[in-house]
Amino acid sequence: VKSVGRDLIDAVVKERRSGNFRGLYEFCKRMHGANMNRRAVENLIKAGAFDGVDADKPSRRALLESVEGILKSVENDARRNLEGQLDLFGMLGGEAEQSANEYRIPKMPEFPVDQLLKDEKEVSGLYLSGHPLDAYREQIARYSTCTIAQLLGEDGKDYDNR
Repeated sequence: VKSVGRDLIDAVVKERRSGNFRGLYEFCKRMHGANMNRRAVENLIKAGAFDGVDADKPSRRALLESVEGILKSVENDARRNLEGQLDLFGMLGGEAEQSANEYRIPKMPEFPVDQLLKDEKEVSGLYLSGHPLDAYREQIARYSTCTIAQLLGEDGKDYDNR
C-alpha cells in the first residue's frame, strides 16, 4: 500500500502480537509514534484494511472523514500523558476524555462501488474487493463464446474464424 513503509508494517505486526486492533481509533492510539502518518492511515482505509475491524462496521467514507479528528485526539492524549498533566475532572475521578471503546465514528453512507475500486487500485495497484467488470458479468456471459483460458489452451485454435 502506498505511503505505508516497512517500519510501520513491522510495527503493526509486532503490535498485533498484543492482540488484534478493534477499530481505527485503537489502531491509531497503539501505533502512535511508529512512523505512522495521516497519508498512510488514509491509504490503509482506501485499501480496505479496516473493513470489518470495528464491530459497528463504519463505511470507508466515515473512516476517512474521521481520520483528522482521531489523529488529533491521539496526539493530544499522548501530549497530556507526556506532560503528566491532570485536569480538574481527572482529579475528581471522572473521565474527561473518550477512550478507544467510547470513540464513535459517525454513520455515513458508503462510497459508490466504482469509487471504492478506484481508490483500492490507486493505493495498492490491485482491485481488492471486486472488479469494475463485475457489474457486467451477466452481459459478458450472454455475448461471449469462450473464455480467455479456452483461447490459450491447446484447443484455442478451434475458435479461429468463429
